[in-house]
Amino acid sequence: MNYNIETGAIESVISLPISNRVINCDVSEDVSIPDGFPDVRRVLALKDNILSPAKFIGAKSVEVSGAVDYTVVYLGADGGIYSVPFSSEYNFSLPFEGNQGIDASDDISVICSLCADGSSVRVSTPRRLQIRAGIRASAICFGRGVLSENVDGADDDSAIERLELDGESAFFDCESSDIVTLSDEYLLDEGDRLIYSDADVFINDIRIDGEIARVSGEATVKLLLANGDNIESVVRKIPFDAETDLEELDVGEDNVLCRAYGSINELDVSINDGRAHIDVGIVLELCMAQNKSVRYTRDIYSTKQVCKAEYKKCSLPTVLFNKNVNITQSERMSVSEAGLEAGAEVLDVWGTACCEDCALENRRYSIRGKVKYKILCRNDGNISVCDCELPFKYESELGDIEVEGFCSDVKVMGARVRCDGENLLIESELSISASIYGLNELEVLSRATFGEAIEGKKNQFVVCFKASEESIFDLAKRYCVPVDKITNEAQGESFVIIER
Repeated sequence: MNYNIETGAIESVISLPISNRVINCDVSEDVSIPDGFPDVRRVLALKDNILSPAKFIGAKSVEVSGAVDYTVVYLGADGGIYSVPFSSEYNFSLPFEGNQGIDASDDISVICSLCADGSSVRVSTPRRLQIRAGIRASAICFGRGVLSENVDGADDDSAIERLELDGESAFFDCESSDIVTLSDEYLLDEGDRLIYSDADVFINDIRIDGEIARVSGEATVKLLLANGDNIESVVRKIPFDAETDLEELDVGEDNVLCRAYGSINELDVSINDGRAHIDVGIVLELCMAQNKSVRYTRDIYSTKQVCKAEYKKCSLPTVLFNKNVNITQSERMSVSEAGLEAGAEVLDVWGTACCEDCALENRRYSIRGKVKYKILCRNDGNISVCDCELPFKYESELGDIEVEGFCSDVKVMGARVRCDGENLLIESELSISASIYGLNELEVLSRATFGEAIEGKKNQFVVCFKASEESIFDLAKRYCVPVDKITNEAQGESFVIIER
């Protein structure tokens, strides 16, 4: 908050949402099976990993771009399971929207969450594939503006009386870490062949230490191995501790809420000397949020001039939720409901999640979405993949402000399937990293115009019986006297003494 040295007017920096959108975009690619891999008999699944995006802020929009890494899992002509990696690029634009007539073109913060939505692959020829990846992006842009009064015609600034109140404005800032490189080794059995590998990031803890954010967690790497007719899924957990410098972020140290989200930037598994050598590169996205106090002018008058005041509504964002939470999803169903045949052997299972909605329900913030599971199974030697979609819901602590916008990233960790005769149990841990904001509406002074002089009446005392809803400022404005000229010596009484 600053004061204009000449006029005494308040000038407070505020944060304003200038874009709040959900964007769906498609990425398509025609690819060829590399040499050394067998022809495609049937595609089993398409696994996709959306890499952390780059954001380029322009005058009227933010350009978001990045890459999607695919893994096509297929049944080869020789009856074995194989996988091949591909990559494609995506981009989309987030146009800015006007907000309450306040310029918010500087110091823009962008919060963006991405999830796969409706990816597919089609076989053109035994060695040609057509890949389409659907991406659902939820994005919010916040800009900085200045909340100030507009005053015309004041002859004497010292005669101006202001009613100053405190409001609250949410400030968001995001920062990406450098690539964190992790390594591991796994001793293979003789004859093991790597079918595919994938990885994900699980956040355990976030700590703010001055201008440093310390994030700990683990990268989970899954290896699907074949050895003859035997197929085995191996999971390796690689712990990490990373630091990110927050010096450039525009948030203070008090009451800061921080969440983090990790994405796989690169994954390389090489087989040498009977060992699987694993190298993983992860990038951490940190989102800091803080509700800061902002002072504004609610009303104004002059003790020497007639004043005409105009007012406006101003909606300021407030942080409702900004953190990481972990929940468990567990669902029982019949084997037929999951699309499996009785007696099928489950070889692997994985899931992808997308948040679809967030709302205030029964005074709690409810985040809803769906998890799409893919179950790789074998029955009488036939390999297939079954799809299963389950809803999830997370309810936060108590709240009372309606949701205006949200961004949420969800990871599906440790998915597993247990078969018991005709019944099946799907379990997994969902790691949710979410930002939710609402709006607080303020009535602020928009414009004040001062006109003709007021004829003063000196050395008078007025006893005024005020209404219950009237404040001392209201009475002072009515009689055009400074606020400190109103006294109420009889505490609790409904009258005041006004010195003129």
